[in-house]
Amino acid sequence: LMFILMILSTIVGYFLYGYNSIMSIVSVIGIVISAITLFIILPILCVKYPKIEKLILNFFLIFTFILAIFSICIKLNNNRFMGYTLVNARVASFYYDPNFLGMVLGTALLIALMKFKNKSMKLISLCIFGYAIFLSGSRGTMLAICISIFIFLVFFLRMKTIKKISLLAFIGILMIIGLKFLYENDYFRTYQGSNSRGEMITFGIQESLKSPIFGFGYQSIGK
Repeated sequence: LMFILMILSTIVGYFLYGYNSIMSIVSVIGIVISAITLFIILPILCVKYPKIEKLILNFFLIFTFILAIFSICIKLNNNRFMGYTLVNARVASFYYDPNFLGMVLGTALLIALMKFKNKSMKLISLCIFGYAIFLSGSRGTMLAICISIFIFLVFFLRMKTIKKISLLAFIGILMIIGLKFLYENDYFRTYQGSNSRGEMITFGIQESLKSPIFGFGYQSIGK
């Protein structure tokens, strides 16, 4: 139902209000196809065929490892690498938005920590993916990783209570030190505030109330 409404709202916005373009409609259809593939078809295939799950995870980790290495090379080579020039202080690798890179690398980091049995591989993944995420400057990714690790340690890690408390205290101290380091290196960019996200959310709610069934479509916020 959500997918159908996404497509309908963009088409309605195009014909009735002129907010969108044909490419907007194509883009939304592409998003729907991608979402169905990623969140419905692939999980079903992975449950039925474990080898496919292993193949997809290996491909994903190799792909994200290349992204991370490319990002690090850009930064270490005075913000230039293979024809790519870093526009601002945040690295985006092959993407145009550093937050996309952070999201993908954050997912890869968590998968690597869960799937790799070898401690050396875990440490290498933590260093490479962690440094690349730091270069992306993605605050949301860093927060998501911290919350995910905390939830895993508290609710899912099987360990004696005393050992678990000791581990939590140790990791908590590391996180505090890490957050202090990030803050001192202007990672959180507090001077930017929410970058008008609050205003966009408020405006989006106001506009959706004017047309609660169809909305206005893909590009209406910009207009």
